[in-house]
Amino acid sequence: MTTTKGFVREVERGYKRVKKEQLRQDKIAQKEYEKREAKKLYNEWNFYITDLITLHDSFPIIMNWKEINNRAEPIQAIRTDKNEIKAKIVLEKFKPNFFHKIFKLTESVIGRLKSDIVKARLIDEDIYNGELKNYDDQFLEWETNKNLSKKVLDKDVETYKEVMELHQPFTKLNKCGSNFQIGFAEDFIDFDLHINNIDIIPDFMRTLTSTGKLSEKDMPKKKQFKLYQDHICSSVLRIANECFAILPIKNTRINALSELVNPINGNLENQVILSVFIPRITLQKLNLKQIDPSEAMKNFNCEMKFNQTSGFSIVSKVDLPK
Repeated sequence: MTTTKGFVREVERGYKRVKKEQLRQDKIAQKEYEKREAKKLYNEWNFYITDLITLHDSFPIIMNWKEINNRAEPIQAIRTDKNEIKAKIVLEKFKPNFFHKIFKLTESVIGRLKSDIVKARLIDEDIYNGELKNYDDQFLEWETNKNLSKKVLDKDVETYKEVMELHQPFTKLNKCGSNFQIGFAEDFIDFDLHINNIDIIPDFMRTLTSTGKLSEKDMPKKKQFKLYQDHICSSVLRIANECFAILPIKNTRINALSELVNPINGNLENQVILSVFIPRITLQKLNLKQIDPSEAMKNFNCEMKFNQTSGFSIVSKVDLPK
């Protein structure tokens, strides 16, 4: 027979077993939480880096100016009496029945049906007015796009500027740089891009150990400079893609500018560190999702001086073909 002390000891042992198991489960849960947090922090870092060096493989919407110019004129709104006709038919088909006659309801029913005709006429009028306004809006848009596309296809430089102001394709590309200036010619855009400095590349690296723990250490300078080079070249390719997407030009020159010490006067000034002449036809031949953006510069006439231990140096703008 179990004594009181024996019972208490058994209860205490059971409590300790439960407590021990609970601590074990808490420890497992803590480790899983730490793994998830480590993976989250690694993924955030990795996504940020990948995004910076793959700006070029996002494809903008292409403005097909020929298709826009050839669009048919909107169909003009046509007034119809569809609802009024239906209401009139109901009135014409109305024949008083026994109850209408005995309770003298015929006149009130006819009056209501005539009122329905008036309401139906107003409905038709509202529908027509709505379609007319919709047509007016569509026609204005069509006419504006027609005139704009004709000027674009005629290679009107002032219209190029108007299109850029209207669509502003570069406003959301802050990852490519902080500012830009654009020069236009009939078949050419000259684009000065004020790029981000090297601080956009983190000076640390993150990896995951075999046990799922986060490891963070200083990024070697060579690797940071290489990532920065890839970022600048990727930005240049993305800008070129945007230019070709929005205007039917054949060529563009992208000049990447950064604040560097001018060796002549010793002052910090915006200096060209990369200048590349990019023909549309050459860019279209590249598989942008597979290229190394820095290596891809070899496909073009390019001015770039880059050292793995010191980064970019000042260069001249690449000469334009005569």
